Amino acid sequence: MLGTLAAGASATVLPSAPAAAAPRQGAAPALDSLGTPIEDVTTTGGAVGMDAQNRTWLYSIAAGSAGADGTFNVLDPSDGSVAHAVPLTGTQTAWGVTTGPDGAVYIGAQNGHLYRWPHGAAQLTDLGRPLESERVIFKISFDDQGWLYGGTYPGGRVFRYHPETGEVRDYGQALEGQTYARSTIVHGDTVYAGTQPNAHLVAFDTASGERREIALPPNIEPDHRVYGLNVHDGLLYARISPTGVTGTLVVIDVATEEVVDQLDDVGGLDVSAPGPDGRVYVVQGGEVTGYDPGTGTTTPTGLLFPGRVTQFRGVGWGQLDLPDYPGPSLIGMGWKGYGFRHDPETGAGETFETDIAKVPVRLRALGAGADGRVYIGGTGVGGLAVLDTRTDEIESHRFGEHQGIAVHRGEVYLGLYPQARIYHYDPDTPFYSAEYTTVPPGETPNPRKLFDGTDHGQDRPFAMTSAGAHLAVGTVPSSGFLGGALTLYDSATGARDVYPDLVPDQSIMALAHRDGVLYAGTSVYGGYGADETASEAVLFAFDLAERRMLWSMVPVAGERTVSALDFDGHGRLWGLTAGVIFSVDPRGSRRVWWRRYASYTWPSDGAYVVGDLAYNPADRRVYATVPGRGLVRLHPRSRRVELLHDRPDLYRLTVSDAGDVYVTDGAELLRHRVDAHPGGTR
Repeated sequence: MLGTLAAGASATVLPSAPAAAAPRQGAAPALDSLGTPIEDVTTTGGAVGMDAQNRTWLYSIAAGSAGADGTFNVLDPSDGSVAHAVPLTGTQTAWGVTTGPDGAVYIGAQNGHLYRWPHGAAQLTDLGRPLESERVIFKISFDDQGWLYGGTYPGGRVFRYHPETGEVRDYGQALEGQTYARSTIVHGDTVYAGTQPNAHLVAFDTASGERREIALPPNIEPDHRVYGLNVHDGLLYARISPTGVTGTLVVIDVATEEVVDQLDDVGGLDVSAPGPDGRVYVVQGGEVTGYDPGTGTTTPTGLLFPGRVTQFRGVGWGQLDLPDYPGPSLIGMGWKGYGFRHDPETGAGETFETDIAKVPVRLRALGAGADGRVYIGGTGVGGLAVLDTRTDEIESHRFGEHQGIAVHRGEVYLGLYPQARIYHYDPDTPFYSAEYTTVPPGETPNPRKLFDGTDHGQDRPFAMTSAGAHLAVGTVPSSGFLGGALTLYDSATGARDVYPDLVPDQSIMALAHRDGVLYAGTSVYGGYGADETASEAVLFAFDLAERRMLWSMVPVAGERTVSALDFDGHGRLWGLTAGVIFSVDPRGSRRVWWRRYASYTWPSDGAYVVGDLAYNPADRRVYATVPGRGLVRLHPRSRRVELLHDRPDLYRLTVSDAGDVYVTDGAELLRHRVDAHPGGTR
């Protein structure tokens, strides 16, 4: 039974309405499972190394999804087969992978732990968390003395660790205010660190700990980040980007610490060591390209990666057992589980599929159209699926990381992270993604990108709704920053108006529209790593004709995010925080009713959409997913709440045109059948 834990009202509003009857367990049929609509693979950290028999291997981390552990994979670069697939127990993924002087592979993981894998071992050895305060370790590297160096989040710290003794040295935060030491590389007696949310390059003396900042070129924007660092033959290569996808490669002389060259449109995360031709290799413009550090010239290889998201995930040189690759050959991983190889001597080059296993992808966005379809977006690994509710057939596609989906005037719009990218998608034409696949000649990309949020530093488009002539989008800013934005996009003309920071230092997390007024719920959280300045989420009304805020209020004291908003059939506005359902008079009288149905501890970072809510015209009820409890149904007049399904991890929710309720649980899509109810229209 779902119990009422608390009731009350904010000091800034009138007292709440009388308490509703105690919630009770609803007599509901079991949820229908529709399986895991999206399965895919994303590879994060990687490296190339050799075993004791001098055989070359590709090491690659495949991210887990839906809260599952990632996998450390050992691949044969000649055929893409997986020789070892070892669970990365306790963490979903890892960005730091390198080989140690002892021949073992070392991993810096997303849970702040270091791991060690000797060749052939059945499992990883957990070396613990070098810095107890840090939740993520990024790129790692060894010096000649056997010390391992790395950078962290959320403290943005630089550390070193000795695998033989377990000794740790904390060099402190790379630079004040920088919450990510996103990339590090050690060279001689210096460890370099690149930062986020702002691009800075810092050098530490490994013995004394003294630090100095190395000047970056003036064309580097303040909101860019240093995503990758490598040192080869006295040159430091720093890949600087607003998103990590593509950016500028800055080449620095380590002796003088002066910039000697720049390359545009370069993908991360690594630059290769010089090959037999003296060139280092990068991905530029989606093509593997050789760079001559002596002359500054570039030589394309003809080896193209699929789509625009082209990143080396571990790259090195090795010997292949293939006739066109007498070697040494350049080998490495792309980001979607495929490998690549190139022999500079013969000119041979290709991408190839590997046997890395796909995983079910956690679902983060749902939307329903009037065409009998439900649209489903994945997070992390990413992907898009379309459910035909008449046949239960599901069509899935490789695509990006979704945050929101909306149907506006019968058209489907997708909101993706990073850069708060908004796409138009036509489900009745072939799917060709320019970012993630190759678009055939003569075909048009579908989904088609409309705009993004980079001009106002926005990253995550969680809130999307149809608002008259406009698609309304509410966003969260880039990591390290506060202040979201409201974007109004006229789908007929393509005009776009952006209203940043309407509620100072707060993101826009939920939207609902009625009679020319847009209602928005906020979150005190900004991008990851930003310290919030507010303590309570806000609800406000925005007049679309006059483009001004009509009123604002705190709907529930102490709640830090308004996760969802919707109107019922009588014009009452309903909202959800995290365990709290509330209703508001949309005329701005500041009269509020609310009840808490689950406790929730707000984290220090990133509590964006934590539940979902929608009105169902079929039975004239409000449905909500309450974190820690499950799917509930609320009668708007009596305010009686029933717990329909006791399943604590139910998350996103949408109502189909037939009146059925679709919800997500991790990677699984489920359906609650809604039968005819008194006053309803099935």
